[in-house]
Amino acid sequence: MAQLQHRVRNIMAIIRATVGRTADSATDIGNYVKLLSGRLLTLARVPAMRTARPTPASECAQLSITNW
Repeated sequence: MAQLQHRVRNIMAIIRATVGRTADSATDIGNYVKLLSGRLLTLARVPAMRTARPTPASECAQLSITNW
């Protein structure tokens, strides 16, 4: 149970940081929603890519850069 709590806290910290940094770089609310959606989708996709098939780290990095 402690391991799960630790992982959830880490995920929430990543989400909080993403929300904050997105707010800093957004020009308006529409831009904020678009940026945040893309970033959260990227956060969701990278682990799935890594477990679904062996993927070079560079491919995951490119996905992150493209959507970040």
